Amino acid sequence: MKVNITYKHDDLEYKVKGIKNDNIITFNNDSESIKVEILKDEVKIKKEKKDSNIDMIFDRNNITDCIYSVEELGMVNLTIETDSLIINDDNMLIHYTILESSDTHTYELRWENDN
Repeated sequence: MKVNITYKHDDLEYKVKGIKNDNIITFNNDSESIKVEILKDEVKIKKEKKDSNIDMIFDRNNITDCIYSVEELGMVNLTIETDSLIINDDNMLIHYTILESSDTHTYELRWENDN
């Protein structure tokens, strides 16, 4: 099903078109391809660009490892602590911390049918 998507990552907001198939939402923004898989207590996000990609798993109140692959640096392991994860029928909200840097981030995704 085609959907209209609004997503925010920290202070940046984007409005794009995407595809929702069951619990998977895919969309493109600029030169980035994004796939979001929404499960009961977990969200998996895969972002791919020409020279980098990252696979992140957000597991409610848990710490997970992710792989960030950058052409110039190779593989970088990151540890993510999911501070909060809210999943609803038409949106999700994630607050997380990258433990290596103590940086905190917010990722919000909203979708609606494209009529």
